[in-house]
Amino acid sequence: MEFYPIEAANLMDCAELFVNVFNGPPWNESWQQDAVMRRLEECYRTPHFYGLLAKVEGRAVGFALGYGEQWDQSQHFYLKEMCVAADLQRSGVGTALMEALEQNLKGRGVEKIYLYTARDTSSQNFYEKQGFYVSSKMIMMAKWLSS
Repeated sequence: MEFYPIEAANLMDCAELFVNVFNGPPWNESWQQDAVMRRLEECYRTPHFYGLLAKVEGRAVGFALGYGEQWDQSQHFYLKEMCVAADLQRSGVGTALMEALEQNLKGRGVEKIYLYTARDTSSQNFYEKQGFYVSSKMIMMAKWLSS
């Protein structure tokens, strides 16, 4: 497996992988390619963007991306999106991708990674195995805006 920094030219590979992963089980969402491209391009244009694309024999098999943010005394990284091809989940690709991402971020002076994921899912289990924890100090809050 090889890792490449995500460039604008890689975003289409990431979008195709994203659609295939998140439109399938267990997520069963309804992403369209153009919406995913807008989402990934927005993140790519964010200051301090960084991402890695994992490839096996030229095939995009996973990616992780987000951006750095200044906190009071340190630099943090918001892991905005990560996915691994459905047929390669639970094969070590995600773990290898996270390890590579962490090493690259440490080299950039990042001290903490944070993310949002669905509660009580295989994703939460994966991140906990990678050393992430459910914060007792933070909660996610949301509000739907009616028209």
